[in-house]
Amino acid sequence: MGGFQDQNLADDGVINYGYDHYTCFQFAYDWRRDIVEGAKNLHRYVESRWAFVQAKIEENYGVKNYDVKINLIAHSMGGLLARYYLMYGDADLPRDGSIPEPTWKGAKHIGKLIMIGTPNGGSVKMLTALLHGSKVAPGIPKFEACVIATMPSTYQLMPRTRHGHVIDIHNPARTIDLFDIENWEPLLNSPIKWNNVLFIFSDHLGLTKHPMFTDNVLYQLLEHAD
Repeated sequence: MGGFQDQNLADDGVINYGYDHYTCFQFAYDWRRDIVEGAKNLHRYVESRWAFVQAKIEENYGVKNYDVKINLIAHSMGGLLARYYLMYGDADLPRDGSIPEPTWKGAKHIGKLIMIGTPNGGSVKMLTALLHGSKVAPGIPKFEACVIATMPSTYQLMPRTRHGHVIDIHNPARTIDLFDIENWEPLLNSPIKWNNVLFIFSDHLGLTKHPMFTDNVLYQLLEHAD
């Protein structure tokens, strides 16, 4: 990358930067998990890298307390994670489900955020994955729909109702709210009774507690079982 000293390349022995300090860092996150969880991890990472660069500037140039600004370059879901971090820092979402007021706590050390291919309005592909499963990349087994349904990020990446990406084919003027469980009822056709079934996983959004959801997931599991 033009003009940047990448820590990963140096650690791997690809490039020797000599006495120059690193100015480019790579942050990894688990795309299956909660965006808020990723934002908290990003907060800790940014704080540590900010302190590292500030210390190196003092060591190399004698400048104390330099106002270091970090630029974030984020791809796809990484942009949502970075956006949340800028707006709320490492804060949790309110437990009552309300929309929090932005504090921009995470913007303290950030100069710019560049988002590449970020689904700010949600992604219809995630709906397809939830219905039919998804093969993320060559060489990786397909994630079946019942597995996709256990990932918190699935619901955070769903297309937003207000953008009108999903409509009723019989009534194009009607936008379908994918976050209304009643709209999923026509797809849930399992005859399974739950009196003697122990459901062994759940999700932090509480969707798996709804009988229509659990019925469909177990049906998918049994349908794909060998």
